[in-house]
Amino acid sequence: MRLLTTSVAVMALAMAGPLLAHPVMVDSAAGTAGRAAIAIARQTGTSIVIADAPIASRRVPPIRGQMDAAEAARR
Repeated sequence: MRLLTTSVAVMALAMAGPLLAHPVMVDSAAGTAGRAAIAIARQTGTSIVIADAPIASRRVPPIRGQMDAAEAARR
């Protein structure tokens, strides 16, 4: 399931360019997209904002593996 499959969701990754492409180990448990965004932001050193409450409360699967912040957010 993709986190951002709807056009109503507004998601911003506020970071420096090199951080976006720097792969790190991401380990986020299944839960809500909001909780996953918090975990991914902490683990990648980025800021992630989900501006649509229904999207933030959507259930998402675990996100685990070596990836950059953008890839983790897409999942």
